[in-house]
Amino acid sequence: MMKKKKLSKQTLDAIYKALDSIFSILVLPLAFYGLFTGSDSELINRLYCAGFFSAFLFSCVFQALRNKNNSTSYKWQLVQAGIYLVSVILIFVTPSADICFPIITVLFAGMLVMGRVVSISKKRTYRNIFFNVSCIILIIAVAIWGAIDAVALFMLALDLGHIVSLSFSGVDMKIMTKVIRKTYAADVLSGLLLFVAAFSFIFPVVETDNITSFRDALWYCFAVVTTIGFGDYSATSTLGRIMTVILGAYGIVVVALITSVVVNFYSEVKTLPEEEEDEGEEE
Repeated sequence: MMKKKKLSKQTLDAIYKALDSIFSILVLPLAFYGLFTGSDSELINRLYCAGFFSAFLFSCVFQALRNKNNSTSYKWQLVQAGIYLVSVILIFVTPSADICFPIITVLFAGMLVMGRVVSISKKRTYRNIFFNVSCIILIIAVAIWGAIDAVALFMLALDLGHIVSLSFSGVDMKIMTKVIRKTYAADVLSGLLLFVAAFSFIFPVVETDNITSFRDALWYCFAVVTTIGFGDYSATSTLGRIMTVILGAYGIVVVALITSVVVNFYSEVKTLPEEEEDEGEEE
């Protein structure tokens, strides 16, 4: 009698990754409804909150399954899934949101702090420690100041980061790091960020008639650097136009740099020896 052929690790990884992606993306509309829209009905609001946490729950479950399939640690994902499950239960068993949300806020804040501690334990470099300690301070501050909404926004930012990491999970980061070093991409991009940050503070001062706030200036800098040019804001003063020329020229360099990074990455990949195909087939 012929045995059933098991799914390969690559196939299972692709399935778990797809399911993780689906639930990670599902978090976004549920989060935006709960944070920015809401309903007059308490039951509907609770259902949306439960859906928001459930999407996180299933995303963590499939992350754990994917890590287990790849023989890597998956305990932290299971801990997160457990916290989301407790949160879903609390939404339905607590009589009032005034009781439910403070408890959930403490749970989520604790989970986010634990995540930063885990990150520090994995990579004990000065940069990583400084970044994660800063995140811990920020998490505690927003939990005290903004309660559940602020913590949910922080979680939403992490979810967006997770979606991005899923999009690039097939990229060999060792090769990408090598290419970034060769092309000096980190230096160019950090210089761009400094220009954008500095000019975003200067534009509201020199462009008082059009660009009147830091937010508008940041949007204007983005439109110029990416060479999109929406036209909703424009520089009219001499200094403002000079800064716009600098940003525009820098944007052209960055676009060329990104093209160079992509081309170099695929060139490096092509030079790698091809993986030997698995010999033999299970009957």
